[in-house]
Amino acid sequence: MGMLDHWHPVLAGHALKKKPHGLQLAGRLICLFRTADGKAVAVDDACPHRRMKLSYGRVVNDRVECKYHGWTFNGCGEGESPSTPKLYACTESFDVCEEHGFIWIKSRASNPAFPEINTDKFYHLGNFLHTVPAPLELTVDNFTEIEHSGTVHDTFGYDLARMHEVKVQFEPTADTVTVRNVGPTKILNPAFRWMLGIRKGDLFHDHWTTYFSPVYRTAAARRWSAGGCTCSSGRSMTRRRTSRPSSTPRAGIPAPPADCASRNTSSAARSTAKSARTSP
Repeated sequence: MGMLDHWHPVLAGHALKKKPHGLQLAGRLICLFRTADGKAVAVDDACPHRRMKLSYGRVVNDRVECKYHGWTFNGCGEGESPSTPKLYACTESFDVCEEHGFIWIKSRASNPAFPEINTDKFYHLGNFLHTVPAPLELTVDNFTEIEHSGTVHDTFGYDLARMHEVKVQFEPTADTVTVRNVGPTKILNPAFRWMLGIRKGDLFHDHWTTYFSPVYRTAAARRWSAGGCTCSSGRSMTRRRTSRPSSTPRAGIPAPPADCASRNTSSAARSTAKSARTSP
């Protein structure tokens, strides 16, 4: 499967309003826009007429209008030309869904399970966006090692002087890597320690699972327990970013419209070739 054959969160839902929004995913330029009923849709961000970015245009009657010559395209990529009404032109479109406060995109031809994020028994604090000025490989490496917590993090982790006492376990599978760390908690701010009920000698547990093919999600669980105990105590606390995805697609994920379902990646090539033959 290619990168675009998986679901990718690409934009916070509140960021897509009346104007089209351009983005790049796996080397592809994509244009997002909303229809009058608030539904998010996505098409290739290049008008097949003269390759102008459709995201520079505007939304008119549930269609994105190219700013150059006024060609318009609906959420299925079907286009119309104001100067040649009978001209049939199309561009590639993508499956879109809006879940957990984000807009997600994948190719039309694929059928992967949607990542299940189980928030049962957890309080949702909010969604956070971070731009990491580093290659993906280094970012994933940061998620899977805890040694940096001795110098980087103030509110969790292990003291540098006792880092050698931390026990580390690795569990690789065909598409995941799980790293489990447990050791003496670092010295924390007294107020933070009181708030969480952490006592001297407690152990800090840090578990991470990264999902590959492609790298699309990392699940993390952190907790403190009484020193010498490998299970949660009555005063332990757990913080979890996300949870494991379900093996089946999430119920309620919208299927593509019937008239869009048969579109695939070859439509972009066909539309480009056809527009080249018919463009004035």
